[in-house]
Amino acid sequence: MDTWLTLTVSCGFRNEADQEAAFAAGTSKEHWPNGKHNRRPSDAADVEPYPERWADPVKLAVLHAYIVGLARSRGMSLHGISWDAPHIERLP
Repeated sequence: MDTWLTLTVSCGFRNEADQEAAFAAGTSKEHWPNGKHNRRPSDAADVEPYPERWADPVKLAVLHAYIVGLARSRGMSLHGISWDAPHIERLP
């Protein structure tokens, strides 16, 4: 039997209030408008399993390595950020 993993984008674009709240909470290192979440279309997204969110950074790293590899096989440049576990961003 195949097992399917459903993913959710828990955060894509952040407006100024959301970005400043993320900075204050320590989940972003950038003030508005310098974060990659602050562009349209967003250059960053927080991707995690749904409905269960994983707190395990190793599991998230494996998931993100898979997503990054899949994107690269299609000509896109992405990478995961280790300090912000669900975070994936587009490379320039």
